[in-house]
Amino acid sequence: MGLIKMIKGFVKKKESKFQKWKLYKTMGIDREDAIGFLKRVKEALQGMKWSLSYGTLLGAVRENNFIKGDIDVDTLLYFEHEDKLKEIVGRLKKLGCKAGIVGGYNQPFIQIYYKKVPGHITMARQGTFRAKFFEEKMRTGTIQGIEFPIPSNAENILTELYGDWKTPVSTEEWYKSH
Repeated sequence: MGLIKMIKGFVKKKESKFQKWKLYKTMGIDREDAIGFLKRVKEALQGMKWSLSYGTLLGAVRENNFIKGDIDVDTLLYFEHEDKLKEIVGRLKKLGCKAGIVGGYNQPFIQIYYKKVPGHITMARQGTFRAKFFEEKMRTGTIQGIEFPIPSNAENILTELYGDWKTPVSTEEWYKSH
């Protein structure tokens, strides 16, 4: 499958975050399918340095689950594994995911769909905010009783990302403010 065809399959139309919220406000992600998604990512990235990130990290730290209203699964891969993107896509496909490399040379990432759950594996390059996820040793966080790698400084990262991350905010409120 050509890259252009793959991108068209993943990106049907450009939507604002608030438009996405309107689309998903009654659904969010199916948590059972989302945990299946993460299990497959965990298997595909075995032996590599990776982490839950953004809303998925917030859910692991604050709720030991996905946050209510989340619309995707967020993960980061340390930059030293960038040469393995094609191999990772192959592993994900063997595990039943739709996956492809999107983005150019400057910021490639893997877009993934498992059942109806979208998500991505984004590269954490040195000198970027994402690199902060890997500055210290990793620890584990739990979602639905399953352990996943998270940064040992997760609480500091969440504060930098969200401010008062300990207090849940409605999905509508979050999308309107971002």
